[in-house]
Order: sequence, then C-alpha cells, then structure tokens
Amino acid sequence: MIRAVIFDLGEVCLQGLKGVEYRLEKYLNLSSEEIYPSLQGEHLLDFFKGKINEKEYWMNCINKGGWNISVDTL
Repeated sequence: MIRAVIFDLGEVCLQGLKGVEYRLEKYLNLSSEEIYPSLQGEHLLDFFKGKINEKEYWMNCINKGGWNISVDTL
C-alpha cells in the first residue's frame, strides 16, 4: 500500500542532480560544460523512470564521458 508520494521538482526536500556537473569538476579535471553532456540522454530518463538504479546511471555517465573514475568515488 502506498502511504505517501513526494513531488519535489524544485529540489527543496531532496537534492537531486541539479548542478552536479559543477561538483564533479574537481574529481574529473573537466569543465562543467564538458561533463554536462554525459549526464544527459536516455540513461537519465531511464533513471528518472526507475528503469535503472543510481549505480547504473553513473556507470552510463562514466562510459559515455570516458571518465577515469569509479562509481564508488562518485
């Protein structure tokens, strides 16, 4: 039984991915402009729809961007 549904599109209660490219700059030694495209795409939609989990989302980002970093580090 569903007891509650939370809509938090403005990231007031739960912090999401908004601005994550800026936080990743220091880990990837890339600019936010270089990082951003790897965060976008079908894998982002699949993540939002619950078709893939967070680890799978980040693996897709890493592969798409060719980043030399582990999911655990992210």
